[in-house]
Amino acid sequence: MCVRGPNGFLRHFTGDTRHDEPEVEVTAAHKAQGAGHLLLQMTNPGHSPVRVSSTDAYQEDTIRMVLPGGQRSTFRLPCGQNHHWYDVTITSDLHPAYRQRLCGHIETGHHSTSDPAFGHVPLQAAEVPRPPARTGG
Repeated sequence: MCVRGPNGFLRHFTGDTRHDEPEVEVTAAHKAQGAGHLLLQMTNPGHSPVRVSSTDAYQEDTIRMVLPGGQRSTFRLPCGQNHHWYDVTITSDLHPAYRQRLCGHIETGHHSTSDPAFGHVPLQAAEVPRPPARTGG
């Protein structure tokens, strides 16, 4: 499922509901104070520990953690270096198909810039073959 909104807002969810253990729950909150950051809270509603990865597309950095069953963890994703834009993907080893992508912009009340990744074409997309051009009349 994909939800889009203004200012680059995107929430993209993929997964598989045929498992006994529930997926990791992720909530995000914008914090405009100071340099501006995204506050991510991950909750493991299951009984077993799960390895969770959070990948920041702007900083090309991945944070990995083990989240015990029934526990939650909160961490800050600084966004000041990206002009307050964020693009983070959460994955879990519990279900390989599980993925949550969160993108957007944190409004701080100051002047802003366009998304630094605007116009950037990921390598995978550039490698997709294109259909032949139509000819004739």
